Amino acid sequence: MVYRDLNTYPLESPMMHPLIAQTEELFLPELQRLASEMRQLHPTLRFNVWHDPVGSLTDYQGYALGIECVFPKSSSKRFRRRLKR
Repeated sequence: MVYRDLNTYPLESPMMHPLIAQTEELFLPELQRLASEMRQLHPTLRFNVWHDPVGSLTDYQGYALGIECVFPKSSSKRFRRRLKR
């Protein structure tokens, strides 16, 4: 999956379907707000908002967007205890 820089959303593309532009305009700001809130609540984790077309075997492409959480490389018990709070 290719992650896009959301500082440029809605994604500008000459081939973008109007429904995708409308979906991005409607949902991406809220996803960014939620990711920012999660960053405040869990500063040791990284939260990324992503959006991308999916599928390539048919003429009808899908589209997905969401928030991902990236955990730092740590297997320490202390880190796991902090996540349980």
